[in-house]
Amino acid sequence: MNNIFEMGSIGEELLAARQKKNISLDEIAEQTHISRRHLDNLEKDRLDQLPGGELRWLILRQYAQILDLDTENLYHRYRVISGTPHPSQARTAPKQNRIAAHRPFFRFLFTSLVTILLLVLGGLGLYHEIVSRQAEIQNAQTAAQTANLQDLPLLLATTTTQAPDPAAPSSTLPGTSVPATLPPVNNNGAPYALNLWIEFQAPCWVSVNVDGRQVTRQEFYRGEKLPFRANNQIALILGNAGGVSIQINGSPLRRLGSLGEVKRLIFTPDNYREYLAESEATPSP
Repeated sequence: MNNIFEMGSIGEELLAARQKKNISLDEIAEQTHISRRHLDNLEKDRLDQLPGGELRWLILRQYAQILDLDTENLYHRYRVISGTPHPSQARTAPKQNRIAAHRPFFRFLFTSLVTILLLVLGGLGLYHEIVSRQAEIQNAQTAAQTANLQDLPLLLATTTTQAPDPAAPSSTLPGTSVPATLPPVNNNGAPYALNLWIEFQAPCWVSVNVDGRQVTRQEFYRGEKLPFRANNQIALILGNAGGVSIQINGSPLRRLGSLGEVKRLIFTPDNYREYLAESEATPSP
């Protein structure tokens, strides 16, 4: 079935004017607050897919103004093509004068309503995006908290784990004296080769693998602290490398990255000294 609102000449004129000005549909949508889908329908002569009534003309008019086209000429052509009678054919001269006097107000009113509607729709979309993101984070946290970690070679401290007393002697520094929930020796009765302590100074998403087995994948927040022990390897993915401080075997590591930087690190008994702060990174005799 042919589109009764087909207005190919107008659609082609809009497209040609936009291309001549080298403006994208996204730029026009941002300036007019009209959805890109409506603008695309105008250029493709799909007028019947636009909102009905006077609102349809207002969208066309606002688009044409951005392109500096003759809106009066477009208005008459639009009336003919859409089959809408011109006001002079259905109204007396006095009524025309009254409507003409109030036309700026009505145009302002309709333009305001369109803008408000588009803002509301945009706000609802943003709200849905935020709610969906929060649900994903909550699901990830719940899955991490309920995971079965009993068969792992270490126990992950909870987010309420307290850091060692900073006033205590050096033997109680993080990494050398950890909460009682972490066993001091491995399953073979030997001390762990790596004792790692992470302290969060800003929100940071973290993935931790210990000796080839994943311990946690979730987001932690400022003030939280986590200890880990390993025999051979600790692999970290930090979503905000500048927001954490790390110690290994009682020695602080150097700055691992900037705020917002994603960092992937693997620590072993042989290489962890390469990451120590400059004052600690002296070669062994």
